[in-house]
Amino acid sequence: MIANKAPLYVAKPTKQVVMKNTQENKLSMYETVIETLDIYTAQVATIPALATAKSNLVNKTLEIRNLNIIQEMSTKGKTQDKAQRKLGLADQAYAVAASTQAYATVIENNDLYQLVNFTRSTLRTSDDEIIQQRCQLIHHQANTVIADLADYGVLPATLTTLQDLIDAWGTNSQAPRQAIATRSAATDEIPTEFSEADTILKKRMDKLMANFYTTDRSFYDTYFKARKIVDLGHGPSTTTTVTGTVIDDTSSDPIQGATITISDTGLLATTDELGEFTLEKTPIGTQQFVVNASGYDQLIQEEEITEPTPDLIFRLMRS
Repeated sequence: MIANKAPLYVAKPTKQVVMKNTQENKLSMYETVIETLDIYTAQVATIPALATAKSNLVNKTLEIRNLNIIQEMSTKGKTQDKAQRKLGLADQAYAVAASTQAYATVIENNDLYQLVNFTRSTLRTSDDEIIQQRCQLIHHQANTVIADLADYGVLPATLTTLQDLIDAWGTNSQAPRQAIATRSAATDEIPTEFSEADTILKKRMDKLMANFYTTDRSFYDTYFKARKIVDLGHGPSTTTTVTGTVIDDTSSDPIQGATITISDTGLLATTDELGEFTLEKTPIGTQQFVVNASGYDQLIQEEEITEPTPDLIFRLMRS
């Protein structure tokens, strides 16, 4: 005899995972940079490496957007479809079981009666794997006496329909779980794509833009304005990490040993052999940077710090 009690099936809601707010802000910045470069197409074309980097950034941005679409795909539809299939399977199996029980009562076959002794509610609330096993048992027991069940409303075609539903359940019951796995993979991949896009910007495009500092200052300034990440209203962080480079205003050569301080914060950094520096825990908002280097005039420059902040460039003039 098979117990006709089953644990109550409760569909648990799936937490919707979407891109982080800082990622949304950064992606918006990527798209603003691309739009800026589209405006200055003629200038971009003068440096093939910059045109290539822009194309790479466009592709990377599209990849991130596509991953975000996958990431935000809801499993609600698949879960609802699964629930409907489960009800359909349970109802069909119960109809066969009830008719078989009626037949078993007439022929006084208590063993057969008990083998298919499931209520509609029991079948509907069975666990995903258990319902398939129970419905298959009902099909098997009814099939052994199918020649005698016609008067009870069960025909060979009835059992064929039940078997089709059982087979379909086994094939499709994993759909919501597979959808969740796909979304999870997209979520895991997004940080890598952002890292690669940042490399395109910081290590290639920002460096190449130095060519326009003297030849087309309007393009240069517009580009780096576009590089600023604007908070889209998701709630700003209080501090961030700032990186940048100190270079000679005339030659654009990196300046090693320059000191960078932020007024009223106590933060200080020194440039390495590439003229690069890092300032951690920099407060968000307008900050005043003071840059000093031997043989150069002191530079005081205000910057709007956002989360995260693109590389800053400080140009020093020789004394």
